[in-house]
Amino acid sequence: MIPESIRQYLDDAGVEYVAREHPLAVDGSHLAQALRLTGHRIAKALVVRAGDDRVLVAVPASSRLDLLAISHILGAPA
Repeated sequence: MIPESIRQYLDDAGVEYVAREHPLAVDGSHLAQALRLTGHRIAKALVVRAGDDRVLVAVPASSRLDLLAISHILGAPA
């Protein structure tokens, strides 16, 4: 289930997504397995610090977050 704050953020940003009911899972890989999908089709949400701010980043469950790439995207010094 998507928390309301994240759902509202995605809706406000015009992000297309499909919310699905699913069993409780400990991580994105287990969730993908329970839904019989690949980890590329499931998003995991991560919070990263950017200076004094916190930024929500969504990436495929099968991916690792590239902090250097995120810092460039956010315009933060490496």
